[in-house]
Amino acid sequence: LMAHNPGVRSRFPTTILFEDYSVSELMQIARQFLGSQHLNLTDEASAMLEKQLGVMVDAKDVQNGNGRAVRNVVEQAMRAQALRLSDNKASLAPHLLSIIEAADLIA
Repeated sequence: LMAHNPGVRSRFPTTILFEDYSVSELMQIARQFLGSQHLNLTDEASAMLEKQLGVMVDAKDVQNGNGRAVRNVVEQAMRAQALRLSDNKASLAPHLLSIIEAADLIA
């Protein structure tokens, strides 16, 4: 907004800079969000998520390195998990409902 309308900048003289989260902080956010949904990552999924978050942090994009980006990645994995599990209705064990696999992060 400020880039498109220079007059807006003069109305907000104070700028607050929020540093991007580190990979470990983003992983902590992801684990807390997953925990609130009663979900756990497999070891392989955890390693893959950490790698994805590392790429995100290194990109230094406006949309990266923040909690919302992590939530988007996790929610996408949750949707992929639901689709994966819906294909295996016959062999669906209850404990599988709480596991996010690496394949869910790829989707």
